[in-house]
Amino acid sequence: MPPTISAEEQQRRHQKFLHLKDMIIDGNKRATDLGLAALKAVMIINGSGAAGLLAFISQMAKDDRGKAAAPLIGSVRILVAGVAAAALAVMFGYLRMYFESVGYGREIQKDGALYRWVVVANVCLWCAIVLTGLAYVAFIMGMLDGAHTIRSILEAAVGIQPTLG
Repeated sequence: MPPTISAEEQQRRHQKFLHLKDMIIDGNKRATDLGLAALKAVMIINGSGAAGLLAFISQMAKDDRGKAAAPLIGSVRILVAGVAAAALAVMFGYLRMYFESVGYGREIQKDGALYRWVVVANVCLWCAIVLTGLAYVAFIMGMLDGAHTIRSILEAAVGIQPTLG
């Protein structure tokens, strides 16, 4: 026979549960805000990197050196892929919120399907995290590739040996 719990103890446990629930909700809100800030940042840096490289290519095309700048298109593609990865991460973030709300709505109805929906929500969350990381990797790769290509263009066109640092 299970031990009986006094009404005071039940009330204390319920208050503790509500406090912990509020802490979890606040933590989730802060994590969501940080995630959105990271996604905005990666979209901005990838987009502005691609725009900068396109401006450089455009300027070289005006000076009849467009063929020399053609290899930079690969860097632009990498940066655009980073923007696309960030956009997909935002989509998975919204899907996570949707599936989580569906799961908790079903829990209230005592449907018993909470676990399935929370698993789907967590898969969406991990997809968003991985895609955000890939977007940052795309920025690093695009910038390194662009810097290497620009260095090669300068060495071939002008004979300049640029130094870093």
